[in-house]
Amino acid sequence: MERRMPRLSSVFARMLCLATCALAACHPSSTPERPDAGIPFSSPPPASTPPSLYAGPGATPFLQVLARGTQTYTCVFTDGGSAAWGAAVPDATLDAALPGGGAVGRHFAGPTWEWAADKSTFVGSKVAAEGFASIPSPDDAGANVPWLLLPRKTGTDGGMLAPATFVQRLNTQGGMVTNQPLGCDAAAADAGRVVRVPYRATYVFYRNAAAGGR
Repeated sequence: MERRMPRLSSVFARMLCLATCALAACHPSSTPERPDAGIPFSSPPPASTPPSLYAGPGATPFLQVLARGTQTYTCVFTDGGSAAWGAAVPDATLDAALPGGGAVGRHFAGPTWEWAADKSTFVGSKVAAEGFASIPSPDDAGANVPWLLLPRKTGTDGGMLAPATFVQRLNTQGGMVTNQPLGCDAAAADAGRVVRVPYRATYVFYRNAAAGGR
């Protein structure tokens, strides 16, 4: 009786399958994580959010970060000739809103927020007609910088912060210059006195879900 040999195509297919499986086990997928991996989405908005800081219909919170840094003030002369503190300029690190969460970005003049992984940015507007709103800190208005709602003024078209249409500043601690020991008078304005006040805050970013981000 004639003996039949296994078809080479069948044997080769089985060998190829075994080799592929072994390779996958040794070398798992190298697909990079999304830049927001591990960052908790904030939905629904924090219960402490006042109605006056409402981001508007269709706005959905998608990112929450914690800021730690300083608010910088410079003593200047006003147009009327008197001395006064200029507008606060932030300089802060943004941390993931997780226990032990590390740095994910930074916050600086503009006001600008920058995401470290992809360098995307969000620049806020302080124009009331565009949606800007501010209320005193409900915890200690004399020591804590106000809570804010800032609409998008400009920013990058891609990356983590690209979809953001609004950002809220909530749960502030510190940052006010009015309760600092150094004052602002004519002599201080002449010298260009600068004061950096430590602060912390929570920032919540919103996107317009109906418009696919913006």
